[in-house]
Amino acid sequence: TIEEKQALVGTSRLLLMIGAKDGQLKQWTVTDPQGYDTTFAVYNLDASKKLDPNMFKIDFTNYSVPSPG
Repeated sequence: TIEEKQALVGTSRLLLMIGAKDGQLKQWTVTDPQGYDTTFAVYNLDASKKLDPNMFKIDFTNYSVPSPG
């Protein structure tokens, strides 16, 4: 479980469920600051196919970073 606490917004959680035998991601649940859960389940995967790693790259130049203050 990964948890992020923010004073003004509240707490968000991410729970990952991974298969003990194969180490594959089986499902994950996101809990928003209001306490509502959204669960995603993954099944019938074809593990023989490889995904393009570029699908998971984020171009951070498109995002501005607020200056500390």
